[in-house]
Amino acid sequence: MARKRVKLAWIMNDSTRRQTLKKRKMGLMKKVREISILCGVKACAIVYGPNDLQPEVWPTPPNATKRMIMRFKSKPEFEQTRKMMNQETFLQQRVAKMTEQLHRLAKDIREAEIRALVLEGLAGRGFEGVGVEEAIGVMSLIDSKLKEIGKKIEEERKKVAEQENWVMEMMSPLPLPEEGQSAMYMDPNK
Repeated sequence: MARKRVKLAWIMNDSTRRQTLKKRKMGLMKKVREISILCGVKACAIVYGPNDLQPEVWPTPPNATKRMIMRFKSKPEFEQTRKMMNQETFLQQRVAKMTEQLHRLAKDIREAEIRALVLEGLAGRGFEGVGVEEAIGVMSLIDSKLKEIGKKIEEERKKVAEQENWVMEMMSPLPLPEEGQSAMYMDPNK
């Protein structure tokens, strides 16, 4: 049976919140250890709990964690912050991505509506009551389809021309044998 999705919100009950923090902290440390082992990367985690006197650190020898932090701090600031993201940046990226997706979907819907208009017109229903924007869209769609058809016709013409040339080469008469040569074998060097 699948677990139900956890609602990400502040846990009001203190004991439940402390218990959840303890479990999640252990899970996080386990994940950091696993990614370090499985992927062969240097990783560390430092978690400050609200009631903890000392932060929980992985890897447990503090020297290893200190070395990783010093290595990170020794890099130029640009390298340190290159892949960092705060909540604002994250939300801005999500909004930009969703806006782009919205524009793409709006464009797809518009194209589907125009295709439906063209199909109605082809079915003989006419274009009465169609606005200027829709008419321009229909003309644009028809123009693009005509261009596609023109390209396909040109491609087919090229294929046919290539096939005709091949047939003509295959049907070209063979040179007649010279005196003293058999019709079955001709010396190509003569």
